[in-house]
Amino acid sequence: PDAQLLPVRVLDPSGFGWSSDVAKGILWAHQQGADVINLSLAGPSSSASVNAAIDHVATDTSRGKPPTVVVAAAG
Repeated sequence: PDAQLLPVRVLDPSGFGWSSDVAKGILWAHQQGADVINLSLAGPSSSASVNAAIDHVATDTSRGKPPTVVVAAAG
């Protein structure tokens, strides 16, 4: 009941964007205090920058709270 949504747009209106923008969005949401980040993405290949961002937020405890949970659907 106390959940809050933090929509973060990293793609343009047609759904196009760069994986670096997705990585920045993941890090930004984490810095804003997100407990859960949900990603639904499609793309031609995996991205080192997105993987690094996910690894960071999923292990970072420096905020004084548990790491951020990342849920992703790809296709």
